[in-house]
Amino acid sequence: MILEDGSSPPSSRGCFGRLNCMALLFALAAGLVVPGGAAVMAQTKPVPVIIAEAASKELVDRVQALGTLRANEQVTLTAQVTEIITKLHFDDGQRVNAGDVLVEMTSAEEAAQLREAEATAKEAKEQFDRTAPLAKTGVSSEATFAERRRIYETALAQLEATGQSILLDTLIAYVDIIRAREVIAIRENSIRLLEGQFTAASDRFEVGDTTRTDVSLARARLEGGRAALASAQADLEAALAQYALLTGLEASDPLAPVPPLPELPETFEAALARALDAN
Repeated sequence: MILEDGSSPPSSRGCFGRLNCMALLFALAAGLVVPGGAAVMAQTKPVPVIIAEAASKELVDRVQALGTLRANEQVTLTAQVTEIITKLHFDDGQRVNAGDVLVEMTSAEEAAQLREAEATAKEAKEQFDRTAPLAKTGVSSEATFAERRRIYETALAQLEATGQSILLDTLIAYVDIIRAREVIAIRENSIRLLEGQFTAASDRFEVGDTTRTDVSLARARLEGGRAALASAQADLEAALAQYALLTGLEASDPLAPVPPLPELPETFEAALARALDAN
């Protein structure tokens, strides 16, 4: 077949060939057809993936080490008397409250000293009483009688000294109790005053009439007053324990006031004469 322009029309086989080539190119560009595609798809496997839900957890890093623990605060307890502790009312590390009885001590030392002095004086008196009639009849010498009398008088003096020492310690504890109670009353009044000052300083700070430094100073004075009160209370407990240790009795509240002191001698010679007469 010849066209009007004299050319021959394209054959249907050539057209189909060109169409197939164009379709193959489009398929390659789209990734739909690959040479040996069936074998490649068979060899390709999905990549395994591990999936976990996100969560917030605490991370603990344990470290082993050797060290020494030290307390931030510590208290050293000291006794104002030297005695043997017979009982403890607390364990190591136990919390205690103010006023708790922590230890009990025995007054066996003072009692033993007094009994020893009494026994020595009694024995010396018996020796003196036996020697006195013998000295009168001449059986015993005057020197032996004088020696027995000296031993007896020494024993009496030792007994009196021991009794006076215990009495003096008891009087000191008695006066310490009265003084500590008066100091506690003063400290408590001071704390009430300091609490009022601290409250006033805090109120003025709230309205902007004072500074934070003034409030801190008022708080520091208040804490100082509380510390002084705790010290006075500790002194009272020590005095009460000493009094009970020496007498075996609990001090009443209030105690009778101490009687006034006698008039002091005007001169040293008068004081010396009075001391010699009293002793």
